[in-house]
Amino acid sequence: MASLLAPEILFSGQHNFHLFTMDWAGHSATYLMIISFAKLLLIAIVLNTGWVGGDIFPVLFSATVQGLAVSQWLPNLDRTFIMVMIAMGVGSAVLESPLLVGSLMAIMFAPINLLPFVIFATILLMVVKSLQRRYTKYAPTVFDQIGDWMRSLKLFGNKS
Repeated sequence: MASLLAPEILFSGQHNFHLFTMDWAGHSATYLMIISFAKLLLIAIVLNTGWVGGDIFPVLFSATVQGLAVSQWLPNLDRTFIMVMIAMGVGSAVLESPLLVGSLMAIMFAPINLLPFVIFATILLMVVKSLQRRYTKYAPTVFDQIGDWMRSLKLFGNKS
């Protein structure tokens, strides 16, 4: 069904980053948010059914799509800046690794003039993560929560 409705959300996502600058700038924010959440739902289903794959690039792709949607709601601000900052925040929250997200965004997507902002945001997110670890025993990830929800619906067997 995903391949018929939105083939862009298939595969890992790392090969579809060109869509942000070329094809998707004209899409509505609502469409982009739906695509973003569909990608997250699809990756959660895939990972919980035992398919091989990771979550880093799909999450970064989805977070960047969310950043593009938010940038459309703030038309007077720089779209690329908003997109990169939202992607870093959402990606760091979901993947729980600000250094990984900041590094990949700096290498793959953010223009060179945003590098100081990416570095500052990465350091800030690492500090927040450190404080969170200090004061929180365990906070389940989005994938834990979706997996628990799907197991409670008895859609998939229990993972051992």
